[in-house]
Amino acid sequence: MINMKKLFLIAILALTTVSCELLDSNSWDRAHQKAAERGRKCYETSSGYYYCENTK
Repeated sequence: MINMKKLFLIAILALTTVSCELLDSNSWDRAHQKAAERGRKCYETSSGYYYCENTK
């Protein structure tokens, strides 16, 4: 039972860490800036797929 509690707490900690990183707008801004510097433009199709093109 104790092992199950530890596993559950570790899972909650991991999910919290990941979700905070996904919601951080500064990280997304840096990612978009780096992609623009490399000359990469990404698009989403109507079916939900993403594809990227090199523009440089």
